[in-house]
Amino acid sequence: MYCKKCGTYIDGESELCPACQAQEDFNFNNNTNVINNEPIYTEEEKSKDRRAGLSTAITGCVFGAVSSFLVGIGMGLVEVAPAVGIIFSLIAVVFSVLALVKGIQSINVFKDSTKTGKAKPIATLILGIVSVVFAAENFLMIFITILSLIAILMML
Repeated sequence: MYCKKCGTYIDGESELCPACQAQEDFNFNNNTNVINNEPIYTEEEKSKDRRAGLSTAITGCVFGAVSSFLVGIGMGLVEVAPAVGIIFSLIAVVFSVLALVKGIQSINVFKDSTKTGKAKPIATLILGIVSVVFAAENFLMIFITILSLIAILMML
């Protein structure tokens, strides 16, 4: 049987929980223990499950923001200094890939917690989606930067 207070497994002969020292309640009408055989899912565990993957999702958003910043610089420099603009854009590709990977990992954390019946980490899902959108937007802007560079080179 399991302790009603903390969820620890208790040997059938013990009247005290070894973890929290709570005394077990017995139903004296039919002489059976009223505790069901499932451990208790505490609020602390739910809170921890709701924060699952949050650091990964935040990291993905940061990578996406850095990539957006680099893409903006790269787009601005393509006409003035094409080589430097492309270097910034290539660095932005790396950060965009990292944002995409972290976003997908965050979304998978949400999917896994849903399958196992744990508390859903909504913030992780939202930030994971934001990371993926950042990455997609940055890939589009990098593509436009490369097209701009090709157009500039064709005009020479």
